[in-house]
Order: sequence, then structure tokens, then C-alpha cells
Amino acid sequence: MRKTLFMLMLLTLVVAVPLFAQEATPEPTSDMMATPEMGGDMGMMTTDPAVQVTNQVVLNGMVSITRIDSEGTGFVAIHADMNGQPGHVVGVAPIAEGGTDNLAVMIDGAMATPVLHAMLHVDDNTPGVFEYELNPAADMPRTGSYTSFTIAGIFAYDQQPIENTVILASVITQDGGWLVVHADNNGQPGPVLGQALLNPGTNPAVIVPLAAEGQTPVLWPMLHVDDNTVGTYEFGQVEGADAPVVIEGQVATRPMNATETPTVMLADGTMLENVNTPIIIPAMNQMLDTSAPGGTGELTIDNVTSIGAGFIDVHSDMMGHPSASLGVTPVADGENTGVVVPLAPPPAMPDMMISPMVWPMLHADTNSNGIYEYLKVVGADLPVIYNGAVVTVPTMVGAAAGGDSGMATDEAGMIATADPGLMATPEVTPAG
Repeated sequence: MRKTLFMLMLLTLVVAVPLFAQEATPEPTSDMMATPEMGGDMGMMTTDPAVQVTNQVVLNGMVSITRIDSEGTGFVAIHADMNGQPGHVVGVAPIAEGGTDNLAVMIDGAMATPVLHAMLHVDDNTPGVFEYELNPAADMPRTGSYTSFTIAGIFAYDQQPIENTVILASVITQDGGWLVVHADNNGQPGPVLGQALLNPGTNPAVIVPLAAEGQTPVLWPMLHVDDNTVGTYEFGQVEGADAPVVIEGQVATRPMNATETPTVMLADGTMLENVNTPIIIPAMNQMLDTSAPGGTGELTIDNVTSIGAGFIDVHSDMMGHPSASLGVTPVADGENTGVVVPLAPPPAMPDMMISPMVWPMLHADTNSNGIYEYLKVVGADLPVIYNGAVVTVPTMVGAAAGGDSGMATDEAGMIATADPGLMATPEVTPAG
């Protein structure tokens, strides 16, 4: 039953990401790995002299801040890009007074964007708790300026391949390209097993079908460019075409273990003891006001199965992936029915509208205190990942431009539109 449910999820559509599979192709060689750097001539964009950060590959869910100089204690917050300016927060870390070198900050791979903005904030309210988005008068930006940088990111988790298919939690690339899964060759990427075409930006729930032959216990997801015949994967077939992405000398790839059973874990890779399969089933035919700035409403979840006590965090949509939080409700361990989440724009963005699609997402209560502290306390209340995918279901709550209005869930927890052939699947978030 569990495998059948997961396969139904995999075979549905969340975002229009074309998927392609092919026979295994030759393993990459050293000359194939030498590709132009993504964004290599951009350097630093908007720059706060107190924050030094460069363009980078993100493979373990962490961005690296080269240097921070702060006049006092506080936070560095990583903001997603919103029309060239800092938007919602996707990562936060405390900082000490003075200089800090090589600070690692965990970011949310579902909410992040190819361009990010690092900003210093004070810590002037509850010590050690980042409160700016819930209370814009607290923990305000220290200088009002920020440093912008670009990333290419792979957010992958160990998982059981289901019918020769794997799912990548999130893949972030400024220019689009290919997410390619290589077999292992003595601890390095080997032959190609399968690939999926990527859109520019943040790609949630990237599903990659694999060749039936040649799979290894360790797999290597890798970003490749799409630079010859656009939309046709030609790496290993046309000299120099569709080569791996490299930024600052680092190839955008990381190992991922193929397991014998489905995995359940937190977004930082911490394994969870699971008796049940985590599930979110939103109520059918919900219609909210998605036209009024600052609008409010309620999202009803018919059924939530949680692994331990946790929370449902309903995110706004941003170009097909989750963004700012619209509301949070606690859930108990096991099955919860009739869960209602009040929705409102975050206080730091009072004029935000409820988007026509929202993303209810399951988080664990890692501090066991009933207080939702994700992106407020470092490492707290992380999203729950089931077999490579974050437990979240994109849910239509208003009329999309030029389209039909409501999506409705079926018994398997999918979202069905008026077209029974079009389904939506769980999406995925940070780190791995």
C-alpha cells in the first residue's frame, strides 16, 4: 500500500518540468567537467561591506558566508529574491559581535531562489529568537543594506527508488538545464542513469526516471547545462554539450544513498522512527479571497498523519514553489482530522495576497514545546521528508489566471483538478 501510494504521487504533476529517460551514457571525463562557471561574471551584486559572500554551489543545504563584521550580536538572515529586493527569509543564523569567518547557514530549498540576499539583523527582543517576520519592530535590519549572491542548489535525500524512479527535493538553477543522476564509479560520478529538464529558478519535486540496468547503491545527482540543442540532452553524445555545472571550481553534484525501504527524516537528514506514512489531505473545493491585499481566510485539512507532534505551515506560492508562511497550526502525533489553519499575510508583508495556490507543509515539533520556531530558532521544527519529498501538497484555493478554480483531494492525498488526468504531487524542501 505504501509503495502504491508513493508511486501515485510520483506519477502526478506539480510543476511543468519535462522528464526524460535514456540508456546509460559514458561516464564524465575530466575535460567534460571543465565548463564555464554559472554566473561567473556577476561577482557580488548589491553589497553591504559588513557581509562578504560569493556565488556558490549548495549541496548540503548550507550557504557559506565568507566574512561578517558586526557591531553587536544579532543574526544574519538569508532572504529570497523578490523582484530584485530581499523577500521572505529562507535561512537564519546567530552571529557574535566582531568578525566571523566562513559561517554556514542552513536554507530552505523549497523557498529559496537562485539569487539570495544576506542581511544583518539585530537581536533586540527575545535573545536568540529571530522575530522580524512576525514582529517587524523586533530584530530589524542593522544597516538596511545587504549582499546579493547567486546559487546553484541540489537538495537531495537518501531514499528507496520506486520502480526505477527517484525524486529530488528541490533543484535551484538560475538558467535552467538538466538534473542528471549518475551511477557511482569508485566514489565518483559514473555513467548516466537518467535526467530531467529543469526550468530556470526553483524546481520542486524533480522526478528522475532511471535506466533499469546499471543502478548502484550510491547515486550522484548532478546539475548540467543545456547549451547546444535546447531541450535535448546531449552530454556524452555531442562533444562539449550539456556539461556539468561548475561554480568557483566546484562541480554541482553530491552523493545520495539508495535504500531498501522508504525513508522518513527531518530536512537536516535526522532520521525519524515511523510507524505511519506521513500524509496531508486538504479538504475539497476550498475557495478563498485571493484578490484582496492583506486578505485573510482559513484552510481546512481533512486529514494529517504526523510522525510525532508537529505543525502544518501553509505557505504562499511563488512561481510554482512555496514562499512566505501564511499561517501555522499544531497537530498531534498520528492521525489528525478537520485541521483548520487560519491564514493571513505575515506582519512583515502586510499587503501580501493569499495566492491562488498554497502549500500546506508538515513540520516536526523538534523542541517538543508546542511553539512553532522554524526559521526563528536555528534547527528547530524542520520540515518532514518522506522518501525524498517534503510532505506538502500544492492546493488550489482561488481562481488561477485563465484557468479553473478549485482543486480537490482524492483518497490518496493527491490534488485532482477538473481534468482527472491532471494530478498534483507532494513537493520537497531543504537540505540533504
